[in-house]
Amino acid sequence: MCPWESINPEVDVFDREARFIEESFDPMTRRFPNLRVVFEHISTSDAVNFVNGQNENVVASVTPHI
Repeated sequence: MCPWESINPEVDVFDREARFIEESFDPMTRRFPNLRVVFEHISTSDAVNFVNGQNENVVASVTPHI
């Protein structure tokens, strides 16, 4: 389990989750389709849509922000 987001300081804080999915998480799940992963503390619709499009090995926990 990891709270994953881009750590590139040039990426806006609100775009870091989507950028991580695009640059790291999607390629990783394609390369290792049987890897069991929990995408922890998702907070964007991009992350929800990504997880919903994966197989049963990719799940997530949600952290609501008020």
